[in-house]
Amino acid sequence: MESTLRLSLRPGISLHEQADQLTLEAPLVSPPSTSATFKKLSPTLMSVVKQLLDGPSSEQDLAAQVLTADGFPGLAKFNIIVSQMAGRAMLCHTVWADDAPLFTIVPIAIFYRFEPDKLKPDGRYVLSRFTLCRRDNGTMILESPLGYASVRLHSQQAMNILSMLAEPRKAHDMAEVLGSDSLPNHVLTVLLNAQMLTEVMDDGTTAEDHDRALAQWEIHDLYFHSRSRMGRHNNPFGKAYAFEGEIEPQPAIKPAMSDEIIRLYKPDLEALKESDVPFTQVLENRRSIRSYGDKPISDQQLGEFLYRAARVQICYDDRRGGVTFRPYPGGGALHALEIYPVIDRCENIASGLYHYNPLDHHLCKVSERNWHVESLLEMGWQMIAELDHPQVLLVIAARFQRVQWKYASIAYATILKDLGGLYQTMYLVGEAMGLAPCALGGGHSDLFARAAKLNYFAETCVGGFVLGTRGPQAPWIMDQFG
Repeated sequence: MESTLRLSLRPGISLHEQADQLTLEAPLVSPPSTSATFKKLSPTLMSVVKQLLDGPSSEQDLAAQVLTADGFPGLAKFNIIVSQMAGRAMLCHTVWADDAPLFTIVPIAIFYRFEPDKLKPDGRYVLSRFTLCRRDNGTMILESPLGYASVRLHSQQAMNILSMLAEPRKAHDMAEVLGSDSLPNHVLTVLLNAQMLTEVMDDGTTAEDHDRALAQWEIHDLYFHSRSRMGRHNNPFGKAYAFEGEIEPQPAIKPAMSDEIIRLYKPDLEALKESDVPFTQVLENRRSIRSYGDKPISDQQLGEFLYRAARVQICYDDRRGGVTFRPYPGGGALHALEIYPVIDRCENIASGLYHYNPLDHHLCKVSERNWHVESLLEMGWQMIAELDHPQVLLVIAARFQRVQWKYASIAYATILKDLGGLYQTMYLVGEAMGLAPCALGGGHSDLFARAAKLNYFAETCVGGFVLGTRGPQAPWIMDQFG
């Protein structure tokens, strides 16, 4: 079974014809978008460029058409056109065998370049640990955060060939199994150009293993990084409103979770402007404090802390769910974060799980102290190295669809950036008030979703913050954990 590499124009490219001139528009999410205009084209050259838009074609067959009609000058112009399209990440390459497509490499970023000689004849290759396979529009697609292209698998045979590369293989070894010399060469060349493979050394390690930067990346982290930034994908990015007209946007303020309301203390901000600790002193003294005083935090202190750090200052309603302004920044003013105080010890507030309403500045009771509440408090204790039991754990959840309804590719990244802004604001308020603030680096999202009876995919925790009155703190704690 012999194979060939065929050319086609990347999906999404539009062609505009004017007299003897063709213009190709190739929009990409990651700027710059590209275009190419080819002038003074013969009818045959016009035809072969259009054939590339229709589907995979043999470069040799196209060249033969041009040579027959236009001679060597036409062939030279054809080669220039192909080179310019390749240089603008416009061309796909398809491995074609038995009169059917097997693999197609599709450029997804302007920096993509196809190198036909990338395969080492005696090289051993294995699938990169960063190569991911998923379903997309009825076919399977390979993606990797290492490269600038995706690869489409068109058949079960393609899946079978791909599975061979779960173990190190040479092209020669694959040729014996596939009964073809050209097919493994073409498949490996395509996968190498998409950065889906890594070379295997004589000692069994891979080239990726020897890359000190790459070796320290976890798969999901690098995939998330590459897909939430521009440069290595061609997905919709930023404001998209993909669900407008199909799904109602979530409101700016979450509806009350129960009728049990605890009104919170509101501090006098004008008085605080006069008497508060100077900002630079607060900023310079900010530390994570993980030991607490004997006296628990009071309801007044908790109320002041939440008011200064997280209340709604301004609320605007609109047909897209409205926006709010708060002391901490929020992407698009959407403010999808919700604060759930888990009380262990707080004067005048019973132990349990509560939700904070930032508009009306009150707590709404979610549950009494139960196994879930105790488990959340236990995890908060574990997350601060079991140094002291937090008086209050502030679970920070996100209403994901509040952001996903508006943004594409960056929704979760936006939520995490919001979380960082809230963390710093909480730290500064805690320091200004003389409390013991400490952000948490992890948490149990499933446990919290069950505790608050939430849909994990709609709302659950993305962060946490422990708080209490300040107690004595050993210097080594500051040195190791500050």
